[in-house]
Amino acid sequence: MDYQDTIMKYHLFMETIKFRINHTRKIAIANMLYAKCFNEAPQETIMNNREGIFDCIIGTESCALQIRMIIETIALLSLLVHKDINPSEINKLKKEFHAGDIIKTLSKINENFFPIPINQHTDTKNENTTIKHTFDVDGAISQKELIKAYGRCGDILHMGGFERIEDKTVFNIDVKFIHDTINGIINLLNHHRILLKKENKYIRCILASRQNGTNVSVRIIDGDVWSESPNEKIFL
Repeated sequence: MDYQDTIMKYHLFMETIKFRINHTRKIAIANMLYAKCFNEAPQETIMNNREGIFDCIIGTESCALQIRMIIETIALLSLLVHKDINPSEINKLKKEFHAGDIIKTLSKINENFFPIPINQHTDTKNENTTIKHTFDVDGAISQKELIKAYGRCGDILHMGGFERIEDKTVFNIDVKFIHDTINGIINLLNHHRILLKKENKYIRCILASRQNGTNVSVRIIDGDVWSESPNEKIFL
């Protein structure tokens, strides 16, 4: 099986995800700081600073759009990696654009299709370095949480019904949700593995590390996707 095309596409679109994450995180942090001031300010001050409020609202909507794009890319990359596992089902999914539906269907085809976040631990004793991978990544967004966030971001990007106009809910700014979601995605993807079909191979992806600086690293590894040893043979 030639995986060159898979690696190239996975690498390219992980780079776009990384760019979207960095862009969104900057806005999310700024919005969190503004919202703190917003919550502590007198009502009169708030009403006299509507430009700042609208900046925060539009910033939140921009973040919601980027998060939707990130989640859709994660779903489509999972589809790319598993495109040969069940051709008839996968071909149907290739026409699907809703990330939630893609993720739900893939989970039925292969329960291990989703990116697996990992931690790398380095222990140096007597000039011997031991490296171990564990799967106890705090704060990584789960598959169910990702689908839920996808829907919630969609709600942010739509005005909704007429009751929103009547209730004047234009000032509802859920900056914490945006902040927590983007951090959850970072913890999921920063260093992760994803199983390649039913073979004893997996993709290992690092968004950034000391070794590769700011570049995304993508490799195909021979070995068990749940192995704690990072000393597997590099297949490609």
